[in-house]
Amino acid sequence: MIEPVELKDFFVAFFSAAMVIVFGALYAMLFAWSRIRQIPLLMTLAYGSYAILALSVFFLANATNLNGYWQSLVYVMLLGYLLAPQGIWYLCVATHQGGEVDDRGDLNERTSGHQINNARHTEEL
Repeated sequence: MIEPVELKDFFVAFFSAAMVIVFGALYAMLFAWSRIRQIPLLMTLAYGSYAILALSVFFLANATNLNGYWQSLVYVMLLGYLLAPQGIWYLCVATHQGGEVDDRGDLNERTSGHQINNARHTEEL
């Protein structure tokens, strides 16, 4: 059974939970902004935010006495949150552009339906 948070650990739990929210949002925002603007420095900052998020999650799990199965669940959630923005990015690019996405997450222009259709429309005018 999970033990309640002790009073001495309450501040650590509260502060860690706040850090999880802030750095989780910052990771997602910097990741998306890096992909949209194609600025590698922002991707580095995004992964730095994720590292602080992971550290905060470990402190939160320790302060709230998450052991055994719950600790494993925390690790799985961290892995999922690392990979989810990347998967969502690939889906969004492929869905909205109608083309193929290469390994870096960039749209392969030669197969983009919108660009082909726009080029045909421009030639007709």
